[in-house]
Amino acid sequence: MTRILHNQNFNLLGTLGVATCVCLLSMVDLTQCYLDDDVIDQTEGSTGEVDTSSWTSWSVWTKCSEPCGGGLSNRTRYCATLTDSELEVEENICSGHSHEVRVCNRQSCISGSRRQSYCRPLMNRFFHGKRYYWEAFTDPRRPCKAMCHARIGNFYVPTGDTVTDGTPCDETGNDICIAGRCNRVGCDSIVGSTAKMDLCGVCNGKERSCRVVRSNFTVDANLMKYGYNRIMTIPKGAFNINITELESSRNYLAMKTKSGYSILNSHWRLSHYGNKYVLGTVMDYQRRTNVSCPAQCVFIVGPINDDIHVQLYNTCSN
Repeated sequence: MTRILHNQNFNLLGTLGVATCVCLLSMVDLTQCYLDDDVIDQTEGSTGEVDTSSWTSWSVWTKCSEPCGGGLSNRTRYCATLTDSELEVEENICSGHSHEVRVCNRQSCISGSRRQSYCRPLMNRFFHGKRYYWEAFTDPRRPCKAMCHARIGNFYVPTGDTVTDGTPCDETGNDICIAGRCNRVGCDSIVGSTAKMDLCGVCNGKERSCRVVRSNFTVDANLMKYGYNRIMTIPKGAFNINITELESSRNYLAMKTKSGYSILNSHWRLSHYGNKYVLGTVMDYQRRTNVSCPAQCVFIVGPINDDIHVQLYNTCSN
């Protein structure tokens, strides 16, 4: 099946640029991707010979440390040196590492967020003579420390706990906490890996499995009605969705699903800026943050699990 990467640029009330990557495959198989010799050998179970020394085959992955919410699994191998008499296990002879850790069971827990579990004991405590409802909060400066935020009162309390190994550092990225520190994780789920998804959604790919299409769309402001005006529909399975308003205006980008569920600035209500988990992925909505985002900007990682109807919310009455 052919994958298609579809980019479109739209000009709306002073140009609104839209880049949409659409993959006809709703899911992308994550094949095992490998790095340079600083991390692991290039091929599963390869020998990486140095003189008469070579790696043994990798062991099987251990059982995941957590049933949900992100856990860890590991595997090992040994550097073996063949002598005239016997096979000896040596250290620091073969190129590469003898130990690998991967992230497993990332699916959400039915019981709720793991971080939220650190806040539950606070529900029955009094602070300044009052009880509060506490929500999990991630401090970007200390992402692996458990923090709680009072829904009413707007103050934060550290619980003194370090989150469980395998807990995501935040809701937007791939990195995870181990021993109280945030660790980089590649698209191959290996801790310490630098593997990245290409624009076609292939881990460590070279963007050769999809086709890029770019176009511009312009509409006269006088032809738009007050309220919501349809722009386009982004189909289920799309990823790397990038929508950029090139000039600031009094209008707003709006998005909703085909069933009418509001994703952004729909139903006559404006959304907050920042990250939001939608349609099985992460959306980042910003406004005038830098040169590459001169007005409204939306980026959705994808793939999305439902169609998105993109609209322009015209606030000017003609």
